[in-house]
Amino acid sequence: MKKVLLPVCAGILLLASCKENDPAINYPKAPVAGTIVIDTTYVLSGTDLSSLTTDPHQVLVEEYSGQQCANCPKGHADLEAFDSSHPGRLNYVCLYETGVGTLAEPVPGSANDFENVIAHNISVFVSGAVDGSLPSASIDRVPDVVDGIFTPIPDWDPDITARMANPDSVNLSISSTYSGNTATIIATVTYTQPVTGTQNLTLDLVEDSIYDYQYDNRSGHSLTDTNYLFTNVFRDMITTSPQGDAILDSVTLKERGRVYKHSYTYTLPTITGRPAINPAHCRVVGFVSIPGTGGNHEIMQSAQTKLMGP
Repeated sequence: MKKVLLPVCAGILLLASCKENDPAINYPKAPVAGTIVIDTTYVLSGTDLSSLTTDPHQVLVEEYSGQQCANCPKGHADLEAFDSSHPGRLNYVCLYETGVGTLAEPVPGSANDFENVIAHNISVFVSGAVDGSLPSASIDRVPDVVDGIFTPIPDWDPDITARMANPDSVNLSISSTYSGNTATIIATVTYTQPVTGTQNLTLDLVEDSIYDYQYDNRSGHSLTDTNYLFTNVFRDMITTSPQGDAILDSVTLKERGRVYKHSYTYTLPTITGRPAINPAHCRVVGFVSIPGTGGNHEIMQSAQTKLMGP
């Protein structure tokens, strides 16, 4: 899969009403195979800076699930219900990782196999280990005080609710346009408070509206549901590694009003022997995180957009 970062003209990217107190700067990074890495940054001034506010925190949930996990549909239903009652406050990714035994494997007769080695790598990066207890979730990559990074269903709602009140220091917006088999994705990070250290940007591809086999032991359901609706299924990572791509790693202090834009071109992958990914059913889920230790890689803000645009 080829990912290419496009140089973006600052004059096109800036809104006509924006003012800069320093010119747009392109920061080259170490080359990655198949990429051209150029970031664009500038600082707001005047009314654009004085009117800058911090958006409400959108919580990232990375749900670890399995097609042969009969308890997992309860987890999906819980997140769907929370999302419905708190619109615009939850972004979640359903990961089916390799290496956790038969629970994540497809039900015999399934057309799809959602197992993904990148999902496995994410799990190992976040926690340092693989957790075979499904379903479980990482809430904003902040360990639960009792259960650690992998949290069981009973703690999801209270942990998500607590994270919704998190005071953020960055805003994140994502846009995407799609042509042929390729998307152009632009992530914009705006610092609403001064921030030091390292922050990372991650972009995931998820797919909805997939009907296939799923074990389901909820009351009123047959064990094998042959027409189960899968949503938020992790398909690929658009950024380059589980920890994300470093944001302006040459700038120690990101001052209030600092804007960072990162542009990617992304070609939709093919899946040999399996149904193709449908771009019309795909979304990009992105987040800014703080690289940490011991499973604490706190999410500063998250956002999402449709792969094919609004």
